[in-house]
Amino acid sequence: MRYRLMDVLACPICKSFPLDLHVIREERREAKKVEGIKCELYCGFKRGYISELRDMDCSSCFGIEIEEAVIVCSKCGRWYPVLEGIPRMLPDELRSRKEDEDFISNFRDVLPREVLERGPVGKS
Repeated sequence: MRYRLMDVLACPICKSFPLDLHVIREERREAKKVEGIKCELYCGFKRGYISELRDMDCSSCFGIEIEEAVIVCSKCGRWYPVLEGIPRMLPDELRSRKEDEDFISNFRDVLPREVLERGPVGKS
């Protein structure tokens, strides 16, 4: 997953935007030279709206691949894991409780408090 995806992701349940990204592990890769600003509304790399940011660093951003993270909706409190670079943004009824429990167990020491307090949300 790239930081740029945060420019288009909204909570699938309450539609809130932007979402909070908490990166657990990222990998730096060789990036192509990027000209201009690539995000339209929100920069996940700088964690701010484009209209409010002065120093954009799109070239550095494009050289980073997020491998593990958690995406949190500050409005409804739901959280979504990012595993092996893929955001898992499923509604509660389609999520696996065991996968949620495993994610929390594996990353307990680095997860934000709100994820630990809410706990697993998967139903099955």
